Amino acid sequence: MATHERSLTPWARRATAWTAAAVVAACSGVATDEGTTANVASVSITPPTTTVTLGSQIPLQALVQDPNGKTITGTDVFWSVQDASIATISSVGVVTGVALGSTQVAASANGKSGIATITVEKTPVASVVVTPPHVDASPGGQAQLTAVAYDAAQNPLPGRAITWSTSNAGVAVVDGTGLMTAVAQGAASITATSEGKSGVATVSVTQAPVATVTVTPTPLSMSVGQTTQLAATVKDASGNVLSGRAVTWSSSSPVVATVSATGLVAAVAAGSTTITATSEGKTGTAAVTISNVAVGSVVVQPQGPTIKQGASVQLSVTVRDVNGVIVTDRVVTWSTSSAALATVSTSGVVTGVGAGTVTITATSEGKSGNTSVTVTAVPVASVTIQPPSPDTVFVGYTAQLTAVTRDSNGGVLTGRVVTWQSNNTAIVRVDATGLVSGVAAGSTTITATSEGKSASVTEVSIKAPVGSVVVAPAVDSVNTAGSKQFAATVKDVKGTVVTDRPIAWVSTPGSVATLSPSNGAITTVSGKSKGQAKIIATAETKADTAVVNVITAVTTVVISPLSKTLSIATSPTVQLTANCNNAGPCSTVVPGRTITWSSNSAAVIVDANGLVTAKSTGVAQITATATFDGKVSAPSVITVTP
Repeated sequence: MATHERSLTPWARRATAWTAAAVVAACSGVATDEGTTANVASVSITPPTTTVTLGSQIPLQALVQDPNGKTITGTDVFWSVQDASIATISSVGVVTGVALGSTQVAASANGKSGIATITVEKTPVASVVVTPPHVDASPGGQAQLTAVAYDAAQNPLPGRAITWSTSNAGVAVVDGTGLMTAVAQGAASITATSEGKSGVATVSVTQAPVATVTVTPTPLSMSVGQTTQLAATVKDASGNVLSGRAVTWSSSSPVVATVSATGLVAAVAAGSTTITATSEGKTGTAAVTISNVAVGSVVVQPQGPTIKQGASVQLSVTVRDVNGVIVTDRVVTWSTSSAALATVSTSGVVTGVGAGTVTITATSEGKSGNTSVTVTAVPVASVTIQPPSPDTVFVGYTAQLTAVTRDSNGGVLTGRVVTWQSNNTAIVRVDATGLVSGVAAGSTTITATSEGKSASVTEVSIKAPVGSVVVAPAVDSVNTAGSKQFAATVKDVKGTVVTDRPIAWVSTPGSVATLSPSNGAITTVSGKSKGQAKIIATAETKADTAVVNVITAVTTVVISPLSKTLSIATSPTVQLTANCNNAGPCSTVVPGRTITWSSNSAAVIVDANGLVTAKSTGVAQITATATFDGKVSAPSVITVTP
């Protein structure tokens, strides 16, 4: 029996074959149980659904049957696949996983087809191996761990996600890439996990051993009787400085120099020795030379140099011993009296920082020499004024100007002396700080000068505009024969009272009240006829209004009766009436006006309504006054008898 493999590309052209029956060629084999190729009733695939891992193979079986359910053998079976990018199938039904996904395969014989579903999956992770499997580290040390996922056949599976974890973050931690960092002494396990499978590396963190010991300074030259402090730096193999490690000190020749437990070297006699510092079996040394002749003098050259800020000068030093012999093997240290003015390097290079004079000192074995260095300021190349103008200041007020000094490179210079000048102090004045004051309306030039460089700005002085006008009283009354003064208070926009601004007064309507000529802030209002008028004061663009009520004037007050005799026993009271303007009672003629009553004798009293009461015998005069108008009546004479 022959079998054939057919290509199904493109799949879409054979959709009918998948929904009905795949096209198959005639089979020349002999069918079992009486079957022939012409009697094929169905084709089925075993298994109908299967899973294959990526890159592996699995065989399928095609079962061909006649209408009676009998198996037909010897029939040509043709195999095809729906998506060859996911799986392929051989001519004998062997499926190979190509890419992750799902597809269908078909087995066709004599026009009949069977279909099976194939799912291609990743090869499952069977194990994870971490390398290196064990790490020894000291606190702060790091190691890169690597994890590889394998399948059951121990084939590596690249591209699988790996997660990292630590069993003890107090001892060691690990990041997402497998980088382990030792934290403190102890043991920890670092675990790499992929798809539920894990691998482990163990970590032991111990104190880093001392790898090197370095002693400074070395070489060292000393004179008999001198002491010098040495320092020992202890490091591990990675060059990390280790603190808290015990260090012991020794001298190869204590007769030349001794060393204390803290590294203090004492010169005993002329000669040479080696000072050794030891920590955990590691050593460092310093070569020490002891001279009998001590330094006698130190001289610094040149004397009194001058440099500019930012510039440098090289100083030299001559060291002589106590016999006057120049020695060149002595240690010289340099210092400055003010690092704000100048700094000095270990080799004697002085660099100017700020303007002024500074002392630079060289010292060797307790002897010193010095020189003074003068640092001059970088000259001013330009001056600018802020704001750049023209600026405005109100008369009587101030504004601040600022001068900026710069060098030739445009760098801002601070601390420079600036002088200020106004070309016309009658208009604008300026003080030593650049504060300008407006004196009178006009403009002038303000100049700032520093080290011969100047800048000018035009300053304009104007009066501050009126900000408000307030008239007082805001509401008042005047009679038709009287007058009242009103005053206006004017303030500028800064709230300061100003008295030099013209004020215009107006009354409306003019038929009710008139204004007498004002003296600026004050005007007199006279009543003309009964009614209400508004008094308006205006200064520049600001105005305020007061209200004046004009009422009838009281011209005469007459008391009725003008005389009366009272008896304490029989008629002790009498009611007096005040008549106004010869027109009747005041309460009727001028309603709402106040009439006050008074008596010139305690023998007779009068109340606010004009009721007179006798208290004792005698004579009294009773008067009535229209208080608003100032009119007083002729007295009413009251005689009191027993």
